[in-house]
Amino acid sequence: MSDTGNLIIDDVHSPFSRPPYGMTFFRKPTGRCSDGLIKIDYFGLALGLPFLNPYLKRGADFNAGVNFAVAGATALDTSFLIKEKVPLTDTNISLSVQLEWFRSHLQTICFTQTGGLETVSGTFSFTRKKVSSAEVPTTAKFAPAVKSAPLFR
Repeated sequence: MSDTGNLIIDDVHSPFSRPPYGMTFFRKPTGRCSDGLIKIDYFGLALGLPFLNPYLKRGADFNAGVNFAVAGATALDTSFLIKEKVPLTDTNISLSVQLEWFRSHLQTICFTQTGGLETVSGTFSFTRKKVSSAEVPTTAKFAPAVKSAPLFR
């Protein structure tokens, strides 16, 4: 699971919104389906990156990344599941909803010549705003964190 809080923002009555979830590491429930860290948190720690904020956390800083995952989300839309009389999970958020969040987020960070995100045959095609070479990050910035991370030894 890689949900860092979208489920409890969508459903404040979720069991993951109260103790014991989150108490060991964060000292409060965060929406992670764990008492501590989840795999995506460990990857971030190993690379020297901050924890990812959930997409539904309004006003959050997404400069280091954003998490669209929702615990219990289905691959198929809930309308299809209801029609087929399949029991629903704890959330009505499906993969298509998460992908729409991703598309929406791309609109805020990616720009084309016309100033927006273009799709070609259902796939994403985008170019970043032009920046000077001094503004482009290099892999050297991340190399020390990767070399020293226990995950990669």
